[in-house]
Amino acid sequence: MTAASSIAPRTPGLRLRAYRAWRELRYQLRAALARPHAAPVFILGAQKSGTSAIAALLGKATGLATTLDLHRELRRPTFQGIPSGDLSFERFIGLNRVDFSRPIIKEPNLTLFFDELRQRFPAARFAFVVRDPRDHIRSLLNRLKIPGDLPNLDLRGYSEVTPAWELVLDSAWAGIAGEHYIDRLAYRWRRMAETYLTHVNLFSPCRYEDFRADKVGAIHRLAAELGLDATHDIRGDVDRPFERVGDHVVTPEAFFGSNLERIVTICRDGMAAFRYDA
Repeated sequence: MTAASSIAPRTPGLRLRAYRAWRELRYQLRAALARPHAAPVFILGAQKSGTSAIAALLGKATGLATTLDLHRELRRPTFQGIPSGDLSFERFIGLNRVDFSRPIIKEPNLTLFFDELRQRFPAARFAFVVRDPRDHIRSLLNRLKIPGDLPNLDLRGYSEVTPAWELVLDSAWAGIAGEHYIDRLAYRWRRMAETYLTHVNLFSPCRYEDFRADKVGAIHRLAAELGLDATHDIRGDVDRPFERVGDHVVTPEAFFGSNLERIVTICRDGMAAFRYDA
C-alpha cells in the first residue's frame, strides 16, 4: 500500500468532522441571536399522526417559517428531564431557542407539556392533529421497523430506534403507564387526546383522515381557524412525503394480531370522541 492510499480513507472522516464542527458553530451563532417567538402557532399531536405534513403545508400556504421538530432533541433529547425537575422548561426553550424562534412550531413531544406552553407563551395559538390510534401506532412501528404483534419487545436489534424514539416507545418519564409496548403507545395516544379534550376551546383540531380526504381544504380551514392568511398555492406540494411513508396496505388486524384489542380497550373513549369506530 502506498503512502497516498493509506491516507485516503481518513480524508472523508476529517471532512465530516470539519463539516459537523462548522454546522455546530453556525448553529451556535444563530442561537446567540435567536429569541423565542412571542406568539407562535404550535402544531401538537402524537408522532406519525400527520403533524409534519400538516405543519409543513400550513407554513407553505401562509409563507411562514416553520419548525418541523426540535432538531437538537432528535440527536440529544433533554425534554425527559422536565417532569423530574432536572431541567426547567425555560432552560429547555433556551437549549432549542432557534426552533422556538419561528412563527409555526411542530413538535409532538410538546403535547405532553401543554400547561407549560400555555404559561410560557400566553399569546400562542394551538392546533391539535389526531389520527385513529390503530393507524397512528401502526405507522409509528412501521417507521421503526418493529412488528405490532410481538408478545414482548426487546429493542436490541432494532437499529432505527434512537434515544429520542426510545422516549416515545416508553414514556414512563412522563408518568405514562404500560407494561406492554403496545399498551404504552396506546396510553400515550390517550394522554394526548385527553389534553385536547380537556382544553377543546384552546385548540384548532385537524383529523388526519379529514386532511387526507381534502388536503388543500383542510389546510385552508386550519389556517383560518388559527387566524393565519393562506395566500400561497400548495396544490403542487400536497402529495409530497414529508416523512418516511409506512405500509398503508396492511390492515390493523393483520399488523397487530391479538394486540389490536389492547389499543381499542385503552383508547375506546378517546376514539369515540374523535368519531373513530371501535
